[in-house]
Amino acid sequence: MAEQIQKKLQGELEKYQQLQKGKRLDYITGEIKRYDQQMQELERRAEQQREVLGRLQQDFQRAQGKAALSLLP
Repeated sequence: MAEQIQKKLQGELEKYQQLQKGKRLDYITGEIKRYDQQMQELERRAEQQREVLGRLQQDFQRAQGKAALSLLP
């Protein structure tokens, strides 16, 4: 009788542990997805900033060229 109770309790404990492990895995999976989305958004913003920087550099070089031409006699 005691062995049956022990086996039943052991089974219940294993079910509980599996449930907790599943919840933990779900949480971790959700966090990974969230961080992946954040990373993609930051990469998108970084690419936009690189494009803006490229345009500003081109504008600056053009302005330098015009300034140099205006100094010629």
